[in-house]
Amino acid sequence: MSELVIKQSRVLKSDAYFQLQRVTTQEGKSLLVKLGASSDGNEESLLEQEFERFGALGSSHSLRPLRLERIGGRLGAYYEDVDGAPLVDSRRPEQDIATFAGVARGLCSVLADVHQRD
Repeated sequence: MSELVIKQSRVLKSDAYFQLQRVTTQEGKSLLVKLGASSDGNEESLLEQEFERFGALGSSHSLRPLRLERIGGRLGAYYEDVDGAPLVDSRRPEQDIATFAGVARGLCSVLADVHQRD
C-alpha cells in the first residue's frame, strides 16, 4: 500500500492523548485520521486496538478503518470520512433534542452490534 499524500488537514478534536483530523489527500479524497499525542506513551497500543475493534465490528454505525500508517513518527489510524462532528464540541454548547436523539440511536446501534459479536 503506498503512502498517502496529504494536501490539507484540519483538527476536529484534540486532547492530552489523541488528535482527530479531517484530511484531504492529493487525489481529493476526504478521510479521518486519529493520531496519538505522542509516540512514547500507551496511545499507539490503544490506537491499534481501537482500529482492530472497528474492523471486527464492521458496523454501518461506526467508523470504517482503512489503514494504519506512521505520520511524522507517530502512528495514525485512517478511517472513512463521515458527515459529523465530535460529540463534545465547545463551539456548540447546546444541542436540540432531535439531534441528541439521533446520536443516542446511533450509539445504541453500535452497542447492539458489539454485543451480538461478543
